[in-house]
Amino acid sequence: MHLSALYVYPIKSCGGVRLEQARLGPRGLEHDRRFMLVDEAGEFVTQRQVPRMALFRCALLPGGVRVSHAEAGEIGLPLEAQGERVNVRVWRDRLSAIHCREGSEYFSQALERPLRLVRLPKEATRVANPARAGEHHLVSFADGYPLLLTNASSLADLETRADREFSMLRFRPNLVIEGLEPWAEDELGGFELGGVPMRSVKPCERCSITCVDPETGEREVEPLRTLSRFRTIDGRVLFGVNVVHDAEGSLRVGDALSVT
Repeated sequence: MHLSALYVYPIKSCGGVRLEQARLGPRGLEHDRRFMLVDEAGEFVTQRQVPRMALFRCALLPGGVRVSHAEAGEIGLPLEAQGERVNVRVWRDRLSAIHCREGSEYFSQALERPLRLVRLPKEATRVANPARAGEHHLVSFADGYPLLLTNASSLADLETRADREFSMLRFRPNLVIEGLEPWAEDELGGFELGGVPMRSVKPCERCSITCVDPETGEREVEPLRTLSRFRTIDGRVLFGVNVVHDAEGSLRVGDALSVT
């Protein structure tokens, strides 16, 4: 069992960046979901409302993120971009974020709606649900937990059942594992990856974002239609597991996974 792919998503709900190695800090992987789009009321905006967000490609540069779009061109965003503070909300969490004015203009024009791009301050104290994760596990702008793990053989099983292929990017994982039996990620519990102790805290409930084709930005009915036939518990469709880490460190593609 080993780590076969490693992803970060610098801007929540925009394109992912595949890496060979990454630093694992207090909030999860370095640079993961440090930026986010919000509406005029400060409410977070994702592919749930705007599927075309999938078409913005991101690349990590020294000290910044380059965002590109086939029609809107590209823009560079400093990782430490400064600006006025604005109040934003991610699900139930309210916090103060840093407004990135130039990025706001870029995304507002490209998506034809008033939006603000915001950056997560280093001192922000958003935390994962302590009832599941334990105390003091910090989270970025991710939905609820610092890491999401998926299993390559589970995707293969899903593809067989649906009789078509899907990009793993539909599920927006940080960690992709090979060597597990299909759906064995449900029972992972405690494990080490690259020597870093981690815990699976809950299966991940999936939403309409999985139905957005990351290449076209178009929404369809799959894979939720097929998943709902055999991966539904209490009305929730599941794929992958939410994970917390109990130490900082570094991860590299090829790192061994050992169940503890």
